[in-house]
Amino acid sequence: FVSDGWGSIYKVDVRSGTRADFVWKMDPQIDKVWAGDVACCGINNRGVALWKDSVISVALDGRLFAINKESGEVKWERKVADPAIAETLTVAPLVIRDLAVVGAAGAEYGIRGWLDATDLNTGKQAWRTHTAGGNDRDPNEKAKTTWLDTYNAWETGGGSIWQTGTFDPRLNLMYWGTGNAGPDYDQEYRPGDNLYVSSVLALNPNDGFIKWFFQYTPGDPFGYDEAGEHPLIDVGGRSLVVHAARNGHFYGFDQIGRAHV
Repeated sequence: FVSDGWGSIYKVDVRSGTRADFVWKMDPQIDKVWAGDVACCGINNRGVALWKDSVISVALDGRLFAINKESGEVKWERKVADPAIAETLTVAPLVIRDLAVVGAAGAEYGIRGWLDATDLNTGKQAWRTHTAGGNDRDPNEKAKTTWLDTYNAWETGGGSIWQTGTFDPRLNLMYWGTGNAGPDYDQEYRPGDNLYVSSVLALNPNDGFIKWFFQYTPGDPFGYDEAGEHPLIDVGGRSLVVHAARNGHFYGFDQIGRAHV
């Protein structure tokens, strides 16, 4: 199962070993002129996920789909992102048990980034956690206090998601890297550390609450967004989540979020 940049999905039979035969194509029928203009950084789609008898995919215009593997029929779709405010979906879904988690691209255009989970049994939203200004559902959340302006810059603060996170089933934690702040480079407009942009977030997939985080470049005046992969490795008997950061350091984090640079 492969995708193109717009979010069309193709089932390809390669069992012969000598040729690839197309079995079906699901075309999401998006407005390509409009969606292409809204997308900040190219016509991108980073792949699909599989869940039971379904292919789980996204389209650039903000929709998430559950598609029958055999027939290519769309079982349901959900509008997750709003391209009218420059939110687009380019990330491959991370499926954990019965949830599909995705995030929005578009920090360059002043979105407020987020991670969002869909219940695959119902096609309904399970939770949403913001990456600029933090989790609005958490009464202990302090992220907004790290935006030191007087005009709520976190509301358009970036922190977009365009690479798929990692899941550790032993700890029931998923790790997502977040993108640059918005406006990019202009920290005078958004003084402070600007949590949780340019960070790694360790979240409980059941509710989206942040268990721990590490910000690679506080305030990020360089556009160092750290949305890249966070693989899990075992080194010397220790389990680590690692990341090669754009600030020039390679990081490893243990199970409680202590950094080893």
